[in-house]
Amino acid sequence: MSTLSRILILFVALQGLHSTIVWACSCAPPDTPAVEMAEADMVFVGEVVLRGCGYGAIRSPGVVRVTEAFKGVEGGDYVQTKFWTGGGGSCGVSVEPRESWLLFLDEDYRTVNLCSPSQPISSAADEIAALRALTSAD
Repeated sequence: MSTLSRILILFVALQGLHSTIVWACSCAPPDTPAVEMAEADMVFVGEVVLRGCGYGAIRSPGVVRVTEAFKGVEGGDYVQTKFWTGGGGSCGVSVEPRESWLLFLDEDYRTVNLCSPSQPISSAADEIAALRALTSAD
C-alpha cells in the first residue's frame, strides 16, 4: 500500500471522529469575595427586572434593580448589564426576570457569564455572608 493510500485512509477515518462540533467553557476558579470585590467597580445583590434577547441570544441586555449594595451602587438603583446566555459551551448563564443575583460588575463592560464571579443568590450564601462581614467592618 502506498503512502498516499495510507494517508487517505487515515484522513477518512479521522473524519468520522469529527462528526460533531464541541463547545467548551473553561474558567479559572473564582477568587475570595474580598479579592473579587476589590477588583470590581460594582458589587451588589439585585433582582433581574428585564432580560432582552440580543445579538443572537448570546449577549442579552438586562436591567437589574439593586436590593443590597456592597460597592459602587446604592439600594434601589437600576443597573444595565449584559448576560451571556448562549449556554455552557459559550460560557453562558441561565437568567430569568425576577431572579436575584449576586453581581460583580466592571463599569465599562458590566458583563455576566459563566466565568465571572457573579451567580444566582441560591448558590451565593457564603459569598454574600463574607461581603456583609467585609462591609460591616468599614
